Amino acid sequence: MSNQENFPTPKILRPKQAAALAGYSLPTFYRRKNDDPNFPRIVCLGFNSRAKGVFRDEWIAYIDQFFEETEAFDKSIQEAYQADSIINK
Repeated sequence: MSNQENFPTPKILRPKQAAALAGYSLPTFYRRKNDDPNFPRIVCLGFNSRAKGVFRDEWIAYIDQFFEETEAFDKSIQEAYQADSIINK
């Protein structure tokens, strides 16, 4: 039995952990927090604490939705480019 099996999965991720899970840099994490209204709720980790985090399940749902939207957008751009190149031939 490995040591990994003895520890439960964290329910709250610190910003650095959440950013790494999504493949973001920390500044990108905070930029998305400020710009995106669908960004998961940031929670305080203690009373009167500067330590913050996001719920893991909410974060995973957010990045899944974000990447699905990005893939759909990329696909529509690619289709538009192909249609434009056919028309301009």
